[in-house]
Amino acid sequence: MPTNTLRTLTAIATLAWIAVGGYGLWEILVEDSGDNWEIPYAIFGIALLLGTLFAVAAVWMVARHEDRSTMRTAAFVVLALAVLSTFAAWALPLWMTLSALGYALVAGAGMAPWRRAVGLLGLAPLLGMAALFIGIAAEVGSQDEYGDHPAAFGIGTIVTAAVTVAALVQLRRTPLVQPADEAAEMSGVTT
Repeated sequence: MPTNTLRTLTAIATLAWIAVGGYGLWEILVEDSGDNWEIPYAIFGIALLLGTLFAVAAVWMVARHEDRSTMRTAAFVVLALAVLSTFAAWALPLWMTLSALGYALVAGAGMAPWRRAVGLLGLAPLLGMAALFIGIAAEVGSQDEYGDHPAAFGIGTIVTAAVTVAALVQLRRTPLVQPADEAAEMSGVTT
């Protein structure tokens, strides 16, 4: 049962992050969207919220039995803030920083085989932010009416989404580690 739940959570998160990456591509390809940005942006916002929420749920699924409960709790408080911050999807540095910090704390609290996948989840927004800032500094693409560079936003979003999808695939393949009492209970053995 837990393995099926993990697979479902990672599958939903992966599909949502693919949609996030699709929005990044739209930002690069559509030079001037005029007033036609609302629907693609709404889809991006919903996909970002769902992708982050289900990724955090998948990480909780694999990390819930770790011994470092204080660090794990702090990590999930930060990740809850990351999920909430996606309501301001345009504020990439905000939700990217909170996500990176939360995943780094979870990876630091863990000793299990899933630690590498969670570390990669933490690396994804950092790489995306680097791509965003480099794109802004290089003035990639044309400037919009607000002085922003949508192509830089798109590149940062694509980088984050691609690395996140790779991390979720790795997380999905990671075997779950369960405490002995829970494993016995699931197999019908009582002590």
